[in-house]
Amino acid sequence: MKHSDQTLFEGIEQSTIILDGHHCTLPLFYTAGTATIGMFPANLSKLKHKSPDSRLQPAATMPGVGIVTVIAFEFETTIGPVNEVCVAVPLHTPGLPFGISMLQSLLRGYLPVWIWHLPVSTEIADIFGRATWGFPKILADIPITQHADGRRDCLLSQHGQPILALHSHALNGKRDLKVTLKNHLWQNGALQTADHIFAMHDIGFSITPGASRLELLSDHPIARDLDDVLLTKSSLISAFAPSLEAILHEPDRMSLSLARQLLSASPEFTNNTLEMGD
Repeated sequence: MKHSDQTLFEGIEQSTIILDGHHCTLPLFYTAGTATIGMFPANLSKLKHKSPDSRLQPAATMPGVGIVTVIAFEFETTIGPVNEVCVAVPLHTPGLPFGISMLQSLLRGYLPVWIWHLPVSTEIADIFGRATWGFPKILADIPITQHADGRRDCLLSQHGQPILALHSHALNGKRDLKVTLKNHLWQNGALQTADHIFAMHDIGFSITPGASRLELLSDHPIARDLDDVLLTKSSLISAFAPSLEAILHEPDRMSLSLARQLLSASPEFTNNTLEMGD
């Protein structure tokens, strides 16, 4: 994991909140990391059926076909190191034809996504993400291994139950990409959003079918959801970022229940610290 310059964070002040004894920072800074990315074709009508709200309209790459993106992240953050497996669905951008909305969004550096599942490897990341943003997080085991020949394997499991494995490669590249993911989150019957700004460096891409491969290893709800919608376990597009920084900003569209959770324990900020209880 290479460490890059920190210019992304210049001029941005952080506050501290305390959740279940954990000191957490808002916004959250990701000071270094890697991203192993596979984009898999999925049945568009089944994706729409899985969506919890009609405003979450999956983007189409071709008639009847949407995309599920699976990303294995390794992060160094201002709440400590954490690995994550992000299962996200790119969303249609209003005003653009369905077939080109996702590509156009990427080229513009702005991509709306529905965060469907988000296992994380540390308790603080689990608590912080669910309480503050409503991320659909679970605490899981997420070892990520890079082999001498460049193969990268991520095995996701929970309580000893294997869920999935993502097999990919450390693809070589020289392209840098700055993109804002508009995270759409669903919890407690409401939709909320938050900007997640990524600066990725030396990204390698592959449009070779199957450059990334998924294995679904059990009937865990995450594996079951993916098995229901995926047209193939082989990727359409793969990517690898050996270096990145990111900022996760505070929610800009937050459910009432989450707002109450953040405010009820202590309504006052003292020295930039909000003390929060259960």
